[in-house]
Amino acid sequence: MSALVRKYLSLNNFGRSKFASVCIYKYATLSTIAQESPDATSSGVVPIFRRATQFGNRVAFQDNDGDYRYQGLLHSSHKFASEISYHLNGNTQERVAFLCPNNASYLIAQWACWISGQIAVPMNDKHPLPLMEHYVTNSQAKLVVTTRHYAKMIAKLCLKIGTKMLIMDDILQISSRRTDGENIDALDSFSIGLEPEFYETSEALIIYTSGTTGLPKGAVLSHRAIQEQVSSLVQAWGWTKHDGVLHVLPLHHIHGIVNVLTCPLAVGATCVMLPKFDAGQVWRHLLINARVNIFMAVPTIYMKLIEEYENNLKDREEEVRDICSNKIRSWGIFYIPSYLFKYEN
Repeated sequence: MSALVRKYLSLNNFGRSKFASVCIYKYATLSTIAQESPDATSSGVVPIFRRATQFGNRVAFQDNDGDYRYQGLLHSSHKFASEISYHLNGNTQERVAFLCPNNASYLIAQWACWISGQIAVPMNDKHPLPLMEHYVTNSQAKLVVTTRHYAKMIAKLCLKIGTKMLIMDDILQISSRRTDGENIDALDSFSIGLEPEFYETSEALIIYTSGTTGLPKGAVLSHRAIQEQVSSLVQAWGWTKHDGVLHVLPLHHIHGIVNVLTCPLAVGATCVMLPKFDAGQVWRHLLINARVNIFMAVPTIYMKLIEEYENNLKDREEEVRDICSNKIRSWGIFYIPSYLFKYEN
């Protein structure tokens, strides 16, 4: 008798009903993922970069420099993963801290960490150097990855604490935008990364708390945990490959990393990323960019958007209402001031 059956038989009628509901929900979640990303349930844990092989020339990502297709990003990440492995002497499950702008370089660094079997530790450029030092030393990072944009600052940090530094070559980001096929090898889902069994039990990410009650503390997420969260969110939001999300959130917290970046890439959708939040730019994308039909943010951002609307878009009230109500699926987290609900309709 299986453990699930024994568990079911041990419950009373109410418990059995709740247990069955959970099982049905999980089945529906996995079914949705399987339809949008067939490999996702084929062999347990399927890391996000491995799903990219299914979506080929679909546009995965858009930043201020242009469009990036799944194959191009995967190719660049695969190449950079080799550099990371070299600097870590072929070891796996080492902590790799990285600081990249909010553009495709972030995604390349993240995927490269996972392809090479490392644990990614994202940092934020708004943090002072002592806080970045805490991230690197507390996580025991063996390598810090960055781009030319932050090279001088990170070099100073690495010199102080004696940690290796690796600068991502600009050509990796440039080549990942090419669509002529010359930079894209015939990669399949099992020719990149490590053995499938590795990702079943390995860690993927360390995210640090905000540090409101002391120094920030690291929370470790496994590839399995990320996949479970993505599965739940894809089900709840009804994500499909035809969606496009506008990303304006920081990339060192779970909301920006998993909810807004990983979810669309798990199903072949598109992530449109701005370098930072700008209310005017957000409104332009929401109203004009045909790719964008999903937007996620926090109350502070919604307050800024309402302020921008009141100052510059009030005369387009009907147009804004029609576009947002018919096109945009939106969501926010944390406490929302009651006076903002006047904009609900």
